[in-house]
Amino acid sequence: MVPFGRSVDFIKEQCAVYQQPVSFAKKAVPEMPLASWEEARICLWEILCSASVHGQPGVITLSNVKRLFRSRFNLELSETALGHS
Repeated sequence: MVPFGRSVDFIKEQCAVYQQPVSFAKKAVPEMPLASWEEARICLWEILCSASVHGQPGVITLSNVKRLFRSRFNLELSETALGHS
């Protein structure tokens, strides 16, 4: 157990406040550009539209969303960079 000020949750909250991605690796630059809110909205819409079948709404498992952003759009989807922890 660690004090909150040294916890992973605290780090995530601080990154969200400053809209920075969480990175525990020693990378100076992210491998892919971070998605903006507008890019995230557009890409998510494209993912859902491509998953639709016969006009029915598309369903994508939440665990695949970040992977699809990286593989299809060459963008990193980071909740903390968008202001959420």
